[in-house]
Amino acid sequence: MTRTPSRDNFSTLRALRPVLVTGASVGAVLSLLFSAWVLVANRMPSLERYADLRNAAAAAAFFLVALVPVARYCNSAMRLLMSSTIACGILSLSYFAWSLHFGRLESHMSAFEILVKGVAIYGLAAILIWLGTLLRSARIHHISMQPATRRRSH
Repeated sequence: MTRTPSRDNFSTLRALRPVLVTGASVGAVLSLLFSAWVLVANRMPSLERYADLRNAAAAAAFFLVALVPVARYCNSAMRLLMSSTIACGILSLSYFAWSLHFGRLESHMSAFEILVKGVAIYGLAAILIWLGTLLRSARIHHISMQPATRRRSH
């Protein structure tokens, strides 16, 4: 005999859908950026003299796309961490696939290192967001707990 999911399970899944979509979207865009970067770097030798500019542009694009979960979930550390872990997982799978084709890519950094470093950076951002939330909450509660002061007239 199977149980039907309760209404609470459906509301939880419905609440997590934006987190999953954001993580998958950011991971897909990061994977596309990485794929373009690898292909331009390895298949277009005529652009080798612009390698520093190419790398700077790719790093800036990565940074901007990677800020999407932080900007979207700046009030929820848990959602930020879940979304970014999905994005880093997709990026590391892409990195692994490209490292099978380009052997020297794996000698620079492994796909697991990409995953761990990405989750660690996003984890630090989540911790900072969580601490900010705690400080704001403590400040609001501290202000609301202050007794009302009356002005004395002399």
